[in-house]
Amino acid sequence: MRLPVHSKAYLAVNASRCELACTENCSCTAYAYNGSGCMIWEGALFNLYQLSDGGEIGQDIYLRLAAADEHRSTKGKKWKVWVAVLVPATGLILCLFV
Repeated sequence: MRLPVHSKAYLAVNASRCELACTENCSCTAYAYNGSGCMIWEGALFNLYQLSDGGEIGQDIYLRLAAADEHRSTKGKKWKVWVAVLVPATGLILCLFV
């Protein structure tokens, strides 16, 4: 990835300290740690894009997601699937016996 513009530099001795600096900052949306140090982004990420395979070396960026976003799965939607299956099946069975 090519890192976005408008980052804030933080003094961090390693990647885990950089991650900690981001998680302790409520405004942090992403962070990256490389040889030049720790960079933190707040708000929108501008000019972030994936590099082509043209030989350019990209960098890793870690996006901070809300806890609610991480746990969104099909768990909460299972009852909808059951309803969508059972209602038509029940209606079909009733039509066959009437």
